[in-house]
Amino acid sequence: MEVKDKPFAIEKLKAMEQTLAKGKQIQDDCSTVVKKLRAMLHSAEEQLRVHKKQTMFLTIS
Repeated sequence: MEVKDKPFAIEKLKAMEQTLAKGKQIQDDCSTVVKKLRAMLHSAEEQLRVHKKQTMFLTIS
């Protein structure tokens, strides 16, 4: 590699590092969203169980 090409290579390397960092941030954000959605689903399922129990109780009473 010639001396004149080194600054270009360093800039390209920095750009690639920034791209990788952005990709990792997106992946981390997606993981966080998945966890939140799972928690919401669990909560909704629990609420459904409670409402079913209440309905059964009121129907039998």
